[in-house]
Amino acid sequence: MRKTVMILGLVMVSCGHGGGERDTATDDGDETTDTAGDTAGDTAEDTATDTAGDTPEDTAEDTATDMPSEVECATDGDCDDLDPCSVDTCDLDYNECEHDPVDADDDGYFASSVGGTACTGGTDCMDDLATAHPGAPMVECSALDNDCNGNADEDQDGDGYVDHDCTGGDDCDDSDEEVFPGSLTIDCDPMTIHDHDCNGHPDTDNDADGFGAEACGGTDCDDLDAGYNPGVAVTCTSEDHNCNGHEDQDDDGDGHLFYLCATGDDCRDGDFTTILGECAGVNDCCDGCWKRNGCWIDPTTDLMWEDPPSGGSRNQGSAMSYCASLSLAGHGAGEWHLPTISESRTLIRGCPATEDGGACGVTDLCLGNACLGTECNGCSYMAGPGAAGCYRDPTVEGECLAYWSSSPHDVLPVFWFVDFQFARVNIDSGDMYFQTRCVRPGS
Repeated sequence: MRKTVMILGLVMVSCGHGGGERDTATDDGDETTDTAGDTAGDTAEDTATDTAGDTPEDTAEDTATDMPSEVECATDGDCDDLDPCSVDTCDLDYNECEHDPVDADDDGYFASSVGGTACTGGTDCMDDLATAHPGAPMVECSALDNDCNGNADEDQDGDGYVDHDCTGGDDCDDSDEEVFPGSLTIDCDPMTIHDHDCNGHPDTDNDADGFGAEACGGTDCDDLDAGYNPGVAVTCTSEDHNCNGHEDQDDDGDGHLFYLCATGDDCRDGDFTTILGECAGVNDCCDGCWKRNGCWIDPTTDLMWEDPPSGGSRNQGSAMSYCASLSLAGHGAGEWHLPTISESRTLIRGCPATEDGGACGVTDLCLGNACLGTECNGCSYMAGPGAAGCYRDPTVEGECLAYWSSSPHDVLPVFWFVDFQFARVNIDSGDMYFQTRCVRPGS
């Protein structure tokens, strides 16, 4: 507001004794026309030495109680209002101070802060850079906030992850704050196929194991780890890798652990109705491979094996005759036989090359020298999972030695055998004495 300095000199004269008379220098009830030494009740029209109640229209010598903006700029030259967010100047035409917002880079946008002080109404986040202001072009991969949207240009959505087009950036959609590596946001709409965690897979099957996330109505109980889904083979852990609601070591949830696990006694861990000790009759095998009544059922093949073997050490011909006449577990002569080399290999555990389906080429379909490669030599001596390191199931009994098969060489007068000390598959003369274990199809 423009101010006009007006100094009025008034002389009040009164006639008679009933009205006011001109005050003396010592009169404490002064009017506006007081003397130079009388200041007790003075107003703005005081003398040059009178400062007690002054207004902005003060004299040049009068500054003791003035705020900076109250001092006449033409006289004192002082317009500083102590606000860092303003540029303070004196308008000599009107003899008053002007306080304009700071625009240091002269880009038409006022500073949002100066020296750490927030400036009301200011929007320029970098007032020392004319190319940075609201509406300015975003500079791709810049660590500065050139468009003043509150986020660095290299992280436009402000999620803390740099755009994947920048060096080291891994945010696959820098326009969406819910999209970044590690995001737990899930979009179950199969038509959008969103990838919120930027791992290259849709939210509906985030671990790409072929099973949809439970959160989207699928069957994958942990869609962040491909090791958890209904297709995973169970192991001896207390977790639920196959997502059936039971621990891996008790996959049927009957309270009995799989027999291959520590302290396990359940040979059919996929059937909660079958547990240890259930036998059809006194001469029948326990239906879960437990060593009872002289036999063992392999849960991986359902073959029933004589266990422990009672045929002892025999030549190959005697071993064939022994098994053909065996009567055991309710199964009489003719129902048992000396195993083929393929059946014998199903007993091997812990040596991948000679286990059933391993690299060793000797099977019932290939019984010549061409199939007997170095892969058939087996593994280190007595380093298997069975008793004392035997390459057999830990629950199988009997000597850990070589056992005859019924399979002859396709040319030579020799027979195939398995040595469980090394898990080795080889041939030898039928006159040699090896161990005998008989087998039959599962009941």
